[in-house]
Amino acid sequence: MTSVNMRLLVILYLGFLCLLAKAAPLPKGIKYKDWVITANDDMTMNIVHKGKVILKNAYVKAKAGENYIESLNYKTADIQESSFEDVTGKGKKYTVTYTGLGKPDIQQIFYFYPNNDYFLTEVYLNSDTEI
Repeated sequence: MTSVNMRLLVILYLGFLCLLAKAAPLPKGIKYKDWVITANDDMTMNIVHKGKVILKNAYVKAKAGENYIESLNYKTADIQESSFEDVTGKGKKYTVTYTGLGKPDIQQIFYFYPNNDYFLTEVYLNSDTEI
C-alpha cells in the first residue's frame, strides 16, 4: 500500500469516527422496542414513541412535606437495566437514579412489557435521614 493510499485511509477512518461521534445517541438513555427515552444534560428526558415526541424536557418533581424535590437540581444520574416478572408478565426494567450531595436520591423506574405498547413508571425518594 502506498503512503498516499495509507494517508487517505487514515483520513477516511478519522472522518468516519467523527460521524459516529456526531450521530451517536446520548450515552444515558433507554431504548426499548418503539420507545426511546433520552437523558438531557439538564436532567430532563425526552420520550419518543415510533419517532414521535411524546414528552420533551420531562423531569421528576416530588413533594416531601412542604418542599419540592426536582431532578433538575441534581448533577448526576445513572441508568441500570434489569429483567423483571410480575403478575402482568415478564419485561425490562430501567432504573434511573439521580444523586446529589445532601439530597435524597430520586429513583425513577420504567417498566416495559414486550407485548404492550406502553410503559409504566414510578418514583421513589431514598434517604438515610427523614425527608
